[in-house]
Amino acid sequence: MSTTALYYPNVTIVAPRIAGQTQNYDRTDLKLLTTAVLLWDSLEVIVPWAGFKPQPIIGPNQEGDEKGIREAFEMVVKPRSLTDAEKHELLLKLQELIGKGIPETLRFKPQVDNYNMYPEKLGPGIWGLLGNAGLISDGTHGYYGLQRDFGLIVMGLIADICAGGTRSKVTNYQDAHEAYSRLVATQNGAVQDFQPDLQRAYTTLVSISLKSIDIGKFPLNKLVALRRREKEDGLLPLLRKNYRAAVDRYVERIKKDAKSKADVELIENEFAGEIRDDFRHLHAMLKLEGGGIALTKGTSILTSILSGNWTALLGSIVNALPSYQLKRQQTLEKHQSAWLHVV
Repeated sequence: MSTTALYYPNVTIVAPRIAGQTQNYDRTDLKLLTTAVLLWDSLEVIVPWAGFKPQPIIGPNQEGDEKGIREAFEMVVKPRSLTDAEKHELLLKLQELIGKGIPETLRFKPQVDNYNMYPEKLGPGIWGLLGNAGLISDGTHGYYGLQRDFGLIVMGLIADICAGGTRSKVTNYQDAHEAYSRLVATQNGAVQDFQPDLQRAYTTLVSISLKSIDIGKFPLNKLVALRRREKEDGLLPLLRKNYRAAVDRYVERIKKDAKSKADVELIENEFAGEIRDDFRHLHAMLKLEGGGIALTKGTSILTSILSGNWTALLGSIVNALPSYQLKRQQTLEKHQSAWLHVV
């Protein structure tokens, strides 16, 4: 279960654009950023060089959330640049990919929805390979342009290398996971099988869980404050871990069992029901435990009040608190939705 995720294809957490739109960044993707703060210790983004610091883009309607967005970025969004060894690994993967033949539709043509890339992100050998294959622009504008799908393919390969086996790979681009599988199917002359969108599944499942327990919009700065408390409150990291495990388990179910969009929807609905039922059960248990302590201590407290024994009264109240806190903590630890409860 990974505590870190890696995002692609952009150098910051921005709302996705669809094919045909310019590549201008106009706002932060709040759903993805909220998902990152709820789930992971950090969310890495692939940057062109070491020392490049991802910056949030505050959209026209996001001024009210600016403080929370900036605090969340500072807390969880971390830069990740490629090492020389990783660039060499990418070169070998691209040589193999290009060697099998690239469809004409993926070759570079000047158009509005090209994918632009910093020259510093990749090495001269890679740019030379792509240039000789007619897959990039000439770089005269200070960046290299790639046909949109091929740009997503390259960034997907980079993300695979950077994520390795220790990070969850995530994106908010619907077609990012499709571009590579389409290319492989074309090269192999095969019909493309259904591929569930695992890289957007985390954000989808988190959104489903928030809706299923009827959590409305909450300020990011409050969520960031809760995350900061983790360093002092030993219970909070465990609750976040339990919630992340529940999301991970359903992502794995989608990966293994989903053979169609209908399968994905069924699994998502089951997740919503499980989180909703767990949340309701948690609240019922907390009420019962609170009421149980009130009943067991009620007689001694009432007796102390009637007799005017204020020392005994104080003792009864003080003795009740540790018992209640322990029971409450034990109950929270057993529920995967407890992290959402404290949120």
